[in-house]
Amino acid sequence: MAKRDLGPAGPGRVYDHVVEQSQIGRSGFAPTDIHNPFNPNPVTAATNQLNANYYSRIRPFTGVQTVRGWLGGQSFADQYKLWYGYPVPDREREAIAMIEPAVRVDELRNQYRDLVLAWEAERDDPKKANKIFKRHHAFYKSIRDSAEGREAIVGLMGDPATAVRLMAATHSLRWLPERAESVLDDIEKEMSFYGADAKYTLQGHRKGTLDLEW
Repeated sequence: MAKRDLGPAGPGRVYDHVVEQSQIGRSGFAPTDIHNPFNPNPVTAATNQLNANYYSRIRPFTGVQTVRGWLGGQSFADQYKLWYGYPVPDREREAIAMIEPAVRVDELRNQYRDLVLAWEAERDDPKKANKIFKRHHAFYKSIRDSAEGREAIVGLMGDPATAVRLMAATHSLRWLPERAESVLDDIEKEMSFYGADAKYTLQGHRKGTLDLEW
């Protein structure tokens, strides 16, 4: 580990991994690579948080993913270059960190909802609908591991649009199963395609066969 190999980071400092520890799982890197002495960088706690906030954000170059998700699967060298080959200006990172959490939740909620409504609007064109559905699923996966992302999704289980409630409840099964099941139970009672969606989503969830990892 970094502290064992290098000793304390210094007064008021912490070790910030240039290539994040999460990439052990996301990119299949060995722990020895992540904790190699050249990867941890002693920084202030504030700088460490700025970096973490940046990796958690969706950026113009990442499509519907966060920077962290976008980096997944890329080589160790390419991920290392994000800071040391193509550094992000301090001013931009500071601006990102200053965004109020409530504003970020609203942004994520609106993006999530807009994609569901766009998917619903194309229900008569399966090709377009499927394309939007995949974009929405990728977006869900990119935000589900953050507190703001989960809050955004959970908040949509009471949305007036059935399609939005359906998707939000499906995705909330992972961390709020009882409430999500209740929402899906109500949708199942509706005489609609969404009722069928809710029925089979619940069946898969209760049998342990529901796959949201594709």
